[in-house]
Amino acid sequence: MRVVVTAGTVIWLWDWNAPVFKQERIGQYGDPFIMRKWCTMKGGQVTPPGEYMRRRTLDETLNWVNVSRHEMSWTGPRPLVAKEIFHDPQAFRCERGLTMQGVLGTTRFNRWYQYGYTPFLPGLCSTFRSHDFQPGTPEYMKARAEANLEHAETATPEGDRELMTQMFARMTNLA
Repeated sequence: MRVVVTAGTVIWLWDWNAPVFKQERIGQYGDPFIMRKWCTMKGGQVTPPGEYMRRRTLDETLNWVNVSRHEMSWTGPRPLVAKEIFHDPQAFRCERGLTMQGVLGTTRFNRWYQYGYTPFLPGLCSTFRSHDFQPGTPEYMKARAEANLEHAETATPEGDRELMTQMFARMTNLA
């Protein structure tokens, strides 16, 4: 609880705006839910407090609310914004037209969505390492889909424990 209060206070003091924003994400079986995120960016740039939080994975602490509500699990595919999944230009307009369906093609999209994404609750920890890619690029979307499929095909309790151990090590700056 101290981490949440401290993080919220530091973010608020940095730019005097609300430290939390809400965003609709797509969960298991395509059900939408509200994910709360720390405001770690301003004007498209990561703020110094945001950089500190991201490096230690502290920016994920608010996702614990979603885990406690059973909207997310501890491990699994990271939840996506609706416009990143669905290829419907009127309902889900996406900058640059990038969606998982557009990047993967119809066949791979169907395999990913039906086998690697919707059967699982979205997870707080994932095998996907977003810092390796520029967000919003085709490479980012493909890597994310591949990580989801890999998790679906190879998930084990031991592997999930290892993912969680890595995340908590980053949070406590032990890794």
